[in-house]
Amino acid sequence: MINSYLTYLAQTKGLSAQTLKSYRNNLSQLQDWLQAHGIELLTANSDCIQNYISHLNQDGKSTSTIKQSASTIRGFYRWAKHRGISVDDRIRYVETPKLRNSNQRIYGDIDFVSVSKDNEINGNIRCMIVLMRCLGLRISEVLALRKSDIDKTTHTITIHGKGSKDRSVYYSEPVKQYLNSNITSSKDLLFDYEDRKARYEIWLALSKHTSNKACNPHSLRHRFATSLIDNGARLTTVQRLMGHSSIATTEHYLHLADHSIRADFENTCYNI
Repeated sequence: MINSYLTYLAQTKGLSAQTLKSYRNNLSQLQDWLQAHGIELLTANSDCIQNYISHLNQDGKSTSTIKQSASTIRGFYRWAKHRGISVDDRIRYVETPKLRNSNQRIYGDIDFVSVSKDNEINGNIRCMIVLMRCLGLRISEVLALRKSDIDKTTHTITIHGKGSKDRSVYYSEPVKQYLNSNITSSKDLLFDYEDRKARYEIWLALSKHTSNKACNPHSLRHRFATSLIDNGARLTTVQRLMGHSSIATTEHYLHLADHSIRADFENTCYNI
């Protein structure tokens, strides 16, 4: 049944292999836990799932990990119900630990200017960091970039996002100059990096310029979103630039931002 669900997601949602692997792990771990308690995956009720969530919490899993697992589980049972399988509808109401309001603090003390000018950091890695911070890109989107995606006339880049959804984002003159100075590959693909290696090297680079070792590459994308909102960008603008399919995802950043209203993206300045 798990395989059928993942096949459905791959065919209809266009999820990456890494995301599907994460979903498989979440569901397989749930299935193993349920079977250890004599319960089958499709006969589990909301109490079973709530107990499993509590088990993850007691096992020391992070709040974000638990929330991700719970989201996968809800999606699986929702899919099963739509297929006509009798499942406990109350599973969608299972509770998860609340994230601290300061959960985005991990990027707060990163000296981004120092990172972008640190010549000891590989030039390609610095370029990736600049693109993630200044354009709000996911690391998977950065690694998929090609020179042919860059329109130098309109100062836009076509981003190949999640679910095979493309979007155009603007880039500033400083970003253009930075790319021209650091991109030296003759290939169309901008960065010839394996995902895990890129994540690790970006983490190492960020760690040099922050006292908080919990920083991670995705925190650059979060900082991009809150910078837009702090500078008065409309939520729909942020949604489009971030590539969010739902405005509800974008609204998550509202409680992190300073709500002074000034200008939209074109008036937002990034110093690198």
